[in-house]
Amino acid sequence: MGQQQLLLLVLTIVLVGLAVVIGINAFGENTVKSNADAMLNDALRMASDIQAWAIKPELVGGGGGDLSALNSTAYLNDVGYQIGTGGCAASEYGNLNGCYELGSGSGGLCGADPVPPVDGGEDLFILGRNENTGNRVCILISGTKAANIGTAVLYGT
Repeated sequence: MGQQQLLLLVLTIVLVGLAVVIGINAFGENTVKSNADAMLNDALRMASDIQAWAIKPELVGGGGGDLSALNSTAYLNDVGYQIGTGGCAASEYGNLNGCYELGSGSGGLCGADPVPPVDGGEDLFILGRNENTGNRVCILISGTKAANIGTAVLYGT
């Protein structure tokens, strides 16, 4: 082999190796983003189910129009989410995307609140996390209408 052919061979090997490394990095970033999107979807579905439960009359097992009736993680079972599943803590709902817990407070759990609280009362928060990707999701529910749901997503933190 001539000097020029060896140089081209080495250059080709370096370029192929660089392409493989870039592809692996792109795949890893896509995995984190896909997980964050799935977690956000799960948390929004939970928020919608919580709102539906809250407006359902108490006579049929709902909250009677009051979100404050659902004030701790234990009540996720009432909404239809089995806590202590998916390898999560006993007070959390879990699936393949992450672990989710329900909390309440007067603000600040999602950082800057995405939506203002209703009537100065306490808000409900759905806090989701995935330890493998480092993703965090926070959903604030401040009322029983679709406009009363706010979101905050932290990717791979």
